[in-house]
Amino acid sequence: MRLPPPAPAPPRALERAELDALYPLETDEPMASSLSHGLAMQYAQLAMSYHLRDVECLVAADYIFYYRELSPGATGPAPSVTPDVMVVLDFTPPRDTSYRLWEAGKAPDLVMEMSSRATHRQDQFHKHHLYAELGIREYWLYDPHGGYLEPRLEGWRLEEGLYRPIAGELQTELGAETFYSEVLGTHWGRLLATEALRLWDEERGDWFLPPAESEADRLQQTRRADREARRVAQETRRADQEARRADREAQARAELEQEVARLRAQLKGLSESAES
Repeated sequence: MRLPPPAPAPPRALERAELDALYPLETDEPMASSLSHGLAMQYAQLAMSYHLRDVECLVAADYIFYYRELSPGATGPAPSVTPDVMVVLDFTPPRDTSYRLWEAGKAPDLVMEMSSRATHRQDQFHKHHLYAELGIREYWLYDPHGGYLEPRLEGWRLEEGLYRPIAGELQTELGAETFYSEVLGTHWGRLLATEALRLWDEERGDWFLPPAESEADRLQQTRRADREARRVAQETRRADQEARRADREAQARAELEQEVARLRAQLKGLSESAES
């Protein structure tokens, strides 16, 4: 009688050091290349985090995304990309680990890259094709420096495996060119006066401002309101002074008319006495 072959041994769970070698938590990919780059990344992450605050999701900046699992016995690191900002809807963010496509079960829904001298060609070509291949629904590019994109904000939506440009709409009343994001359900904006990146806040009916800018805007509005209140108070004082001056003039005019009438009556009495 022939014995059955032994059952294959279950795969050994990789230890933390082995996982870190295959899927390290840091890569050599450049992070923020300038203050403008970093501030734009920070704004995008804060704006989308605030907008999606009631949604179970991941909104992450400079978060390593491994998109292909290595076969057993392969050496790392695995193929990866580090988007400036990415959004994954209906997803519980992992802790102390990178984003691994085969474990998460889905690709990010939205990626935004900030173009720079070191990355703009890769952003426009390699990542454009890679993100479409991975099934990322929306890809956004913003140029915080100027000189790499025209216009500075561009977006694409995945349709039948290819990215189609998201048309912008000039909204002069908002002072911006706006682009609708289906993933977020709101508009990105490129301010015409400053070229700044903005996300529309539906509840406020205005652009989202991060806490520092919001506080600065509040202080500016308070100062503007104080200046307006002082102006109104000054105009009120001038109006009161003008009204008092007019009252004094009217009173003096009335007293003068009374005196004239008295003198006329006196003259009339004298004239009548002389005639008699």
